Amino acid sequence: MFKLIIKLVLLLSLIIILIVVGISSGVINISKINNSNNSNQEILTKIAEIGNFQLIKFNLNYTVEDTIKNDSLLSYKLPSNNRILAVIKGEVDACINLKGIREEDIKTDKDTIYLYLQEPVLCNTKVNYEQSKFYDTNLNSHSFDQKMINKYFPNMGNILKAEAIRMGLLDQAKENAKKILIPILKEMFRKKFVLEFKGS
Repeated sequence: MFKLIIKLVLLLSLIIILIVVGISSGVINISKINNSNNSNQEILTKIAEIGNFQLIKFNLNYTVEDTIKNDSLLSYKLPSNNRILAVIKGEVDACINLKGIREEDIKTDKDTIYLYLQEPVLCNTKVNYEQSKFYDTNLNSHSFDQKMINKYFPNMGNILKAEAIRMGLLDQAKENAKKILIPILKEMFRKKFVLEFKGS
């Protein structure tokens, strides 16, 4: 009877020890998970503060041959065939909006942080009216002001965007994201960063 009681006490003690160890392990694991989440949340917050980040600016010369009419917008009379060569200058920017990053876009592995970003987008387009010119058939150069460009080329903003994409602006923006953002993030968090794009 005495031996049986001792065995029961030992068994009960063992069960209690296992329960305590299990709970302790669980607490430690939960703590690790919470620390990991807090770390990711901190990364998320700091990166989001960077906001809409400009990666590249393209300066474009769009050249087109066209016919325009002699009208009140012109300060002189065009040659009889009304043919001109228009050289329209503009700028197109590509950006990445880091405010849109989510917690699931961040993965950590020891000393490396993997960041999965949205594709860069065109964020600003500008027609440089004061620098744009057109040439008549006699090769005389003339200012091509805003009213004339808006009248004869009303979709110039979209034309410049399409031209920038054709010339590889968005691909270059991805390269610049890695060249520019990785050193910034590495300095901020003192960890290695790997950038990937979701659409790639």
